[in-house]
Amino acid sequence: MEWLLRFRDVVLAENLPIATLVIADELLADPMVAQSMVPNPMANSGNQDSRLPAAQARGLSPIALAYMGDAVYELYVRSQFLIPPKRIQDYHNAVVEQVKAEQQAALAEQLAPHLTVTEQDVFRWGRNASSRGPKRVDGAIYQKATGLETLIGYLYLTDPERLAQLLGYLNIGA
Repeated sequence: MEWLLRFRDVVLAENLPIATLVIADELLADPMVAQSMVPNPMANSGNQDSRLPAAQARGLSPIALAYMGDAVYELYVRSQFLIPPKRIQDYHNAVVEQVKAEQQAALAEQLAPHLTVTEQDVFRWGRNASSRGPKRVDGAIYQKATGLETLIGYLYLTDPERLAQLLGYLNIGA
């Protein structure tokens, strides 16, 4: 539940689309969601804002961070297409177009000028850890997409405000 509250605060602070806030509010209002939430393992007395220290995040494999980043990115993209209301197939098609490897690789290039040195290192770390990927996608494209997902996962755990700032550069759904 803490991550959802933190996500909601970031949405408000970064003036992200209202659809993103609507999703967070609906999840927070759902008693079934509230009951199913598990405590955040990152929260402890020495880490008041529930961020994972960068050194601890670097202790995770880049593929584990990409796994997290994939989920975070898809949730973000879904929230961008929620308003105006559409048929479910139209939502699906719009989201699939944004989360495929080719599009993620293009977005990684868009973000490159905005990345700090540390963020560039995390991106490279994820890119270099990536395997060949599916046959339908060129290996270099798949590696860039994995690098982006790794960076998103890393920032989600260590600096959600910076993640929101970077995602704001992408103009997804506009």
